[in-house]
Amino acid sequence: MKHFIKLSFLILTVVLAFGVGGVRSEVGVTDDSVKIGVISDLTGPTAIGGIGMADGITSYFKEVNAAGGIHGRKIEVIVEDCAYAPAKAV
Repeated sequence: MKHFIKLSFLILTVVLAFGVGGVRSEVGVTDDSVKIGVISDLTGPTAIGGIGMADGITSYFKEVNAAGGIHGRKIEVIVEDCAYAPAKAV
């Protein structure tokens, strides 16, 4: 749980940095949305942890969006499976 809270705080910090700085030329940042990518183990030997992490991140940003997003921008979470394979994650 501590790891999830730290990860959530890190992601939120990055999102806020883009939102407050007004960086509109960055890929994935528009006037009304911010795209965040999550690479997690959804299959393979460590899927039990990866699925939980991806679900937790997705659930958190659903709450953020329900509360109006960040600076009026909705967060779009894109989850990809790396299947516990570093080469695939890259």
